[in-house]
Amino acid sequence: MSSIESRLRRLEERRRSGPCHRCKLSPDGPGYLTIDQIPEGAEENCPGCGRPLWTVIKIVYDGAEGDSSEEVGGGDYRWP
Repeated sequence: MSSIESRLRRLEERRRSGPCHRCKLSPDGPGYLTIDQIPEGAEENCPGCGRPLWTVIKIVYDGAEGDSSEEVGGGDYRWP
């Protein structure tokens, strides 16, 4: 294999495993983070690589608002 062919092969391998040139996200990582919804007017998938662009975090509140008792999920939580 010639030197040019081996360099071309390495470049092609790097491009497949590296971030997309359009969205700048790696193929196996999470998308851009957003709370509750995708921003208005934003695309859901990258036109270059087709992967989802957004990871939506949904915030859920347990119990009554302002109640910090243990029965409704509030109070002192300790990490194991």
